[in-house]
Amino acid sequence: MPGKMARSDPPAGSNCFPGFVPAQTRSPLVVKIDVEGGEQLVLQGAREFLSRHKPMILLEVHNIQLMFYVQSMLIEFATC
Repeated sequence: MPGKMARSDPPAGSNCFPGFVPAQTRSPLVVKIDVEGGEQLVLQGAREFLSRHKPMILLEVHNIQLMFYVQSMLIEFATC
């Protein structure tokens, strides 16, 4: 349909987040996440990475229900 962007979902079980930063590279200071409703999936997939590196996270949350869940996950990452 003209004017609409095609939306494709990542393959089931994909886990690409840790691959963005090679092992020999310094840890990132900032991570920006803008995934239009997929915040929970991204944070779950990046759990180990975010807990280990503890970057500042800039995150757009798609709706109010997700906001509370995302908040609890971010608190968990900060205390790990």
